[in-house]
Amino acid sequence: MKPGELVYADAVFKFKLKGRSYKKTMPKMIVSRKYEGNWPKLDLKEDTLIVGKLVDRKKRYDVSEVEIIGLKVLARTGYINKPRVPGQKVQSSGFVVEKQTRLDNGSFV
Repeated sequence: MKPGELVYADAVFKFKLKGRSYKKTMPKMIVSRKYEGNWPKLDLKEDTLIVGKLVDRKKRYDVSEVEIIGLKVLARTGYINKPRVPGQKVQSSGFVVEKQTRLDNGSFV
């Protein structure tokens, strides 16, 4: 996978739960790769959706060292948006918007 890519794939994860190693296969799921990170190791704070699917909600705080050890790509779906730099202008439909303010009636100025 390239950095920032989203794929629809069958993924095999290896993780530790209370110090004991486990391996789990998750068929047909969306997997994304961050632009910056330790691929194939997952960050527990940033990838909470994947960790929540591996174990029960009550046990997710006991999980450590989550890693993707197998990936069978079924379809490539595209790329995630690159993170914007704070203070960068928002690009929207061909023109640049510096800041939008929402009014009480639901319109933007």
